[in-house]
Amino acid sequence: MHQGYPKETLVRFLKAREWNVAKAHKMIVECLNWRIQNEIDSVLERPIAPVDLYRLICDSQLIGLSGYTKEATTTAKIIKVSGSKLSALSQIKVSGSHQVTPPHVDFA
Repeated sequence: MHQGYPKETLVRFLKAREWNVAKAHKMIVECLNWRIQNEIDSVLERPIAPVDLYRLICDSQLIGLSGYTKEATTTAKIIKVSGSKLSALSQIKVSGSHQVTPPHVDFA
């Protein structure tokens, strides 16, 4: 269960089971058992294998962010990200970015 928000977590399970306490309890127990079986709490400490595939993905993936400028035009920012450690919690560095402002499109 989320250690920072136990009350909110319990409410989430209750809502998911339409406030049926017995069903919510069963769901929580199943969730916790799944977390234990799959070692979820330590997954970020393990290295990712195969290493070559991980490096290939890190080197080829771009992150795109979109939004609006102060002038209310749409914009997209494309960021190349690379990791320095071979784990899911790798230290991420932004190695370059490029901002694109697409031409205005009128859908009317």
